Amino acid sequence: MLTFLCALFFVAIILLVRRLRRPNIATQRCVHIVVLGDLGRSPRMCNHAIEFDKHKFNVHLIGYAESKLGRKISNNQNIQISDLKPFPKLNVLPAVLVYGLKILWQFGTLVFRLSQLPKPDLICVQNPPSIPAIFATFLMAKIRGARLIIDWHNYGYSMLALKHGFKHWIVHLCQRYEFFLGQLANINICVSNTFAKDLSVHTI
Repeated sequence: MLTFLCALFFVAIILLVRRLRRPNIATQRCVHIVVLGDLGRSPRMCNHAIEFDKHKFNVHLIGYAESKLGRKISNNQNIQISDLKPFPKLNVLPAVLVYGLKILWQFGTLVFRLSQLPKPDLICVQNPPSIPAIFATFLMAKIRGARLIIDWHNYGYSMLALKHGFKHWIVHLCQRYEFFLGQLANINICVSNTFAKDLSVHTI
């Protein structure tokens, strides 16, 4: 019985992956732009959406719709906003447990949202936050046959180090996670030439 259920599960996964990789009927190229934060406070990613629209892409902007978006975004029918559900407040639980649950929540809601949208040619994600945004988008890019673009605004691990210090084990773990997935991305872009040189040191 267990063997049958396992086989059924794997068949379901294979069918789901095949469905998610199915080409779009529309000939227009599609891009998913992901911000695991407030879209209204992410002007660079909003500019990406506008530029992709100018190049005749079907644009889906995914993130938290907390602040008001500019007219070039909100009045553009070719740029679709897909808002993510924010993590509920759980003040009664220990901080470590809340942080772990938040990561799982963000991962689940992001993967679910990306699986609902039309098959993309490109997925462009803002970093930071790197956890779980980079892994979630990398996973969905592989499943859906898309190219992954990481837009580096900063290092996620260095921001974490402001709280815990660079010698903390979790900071080292996040650093390895970030650089490893950065090397697996199809395209890496960043905010300055200095940052680009630093990325190249880490073979990104």
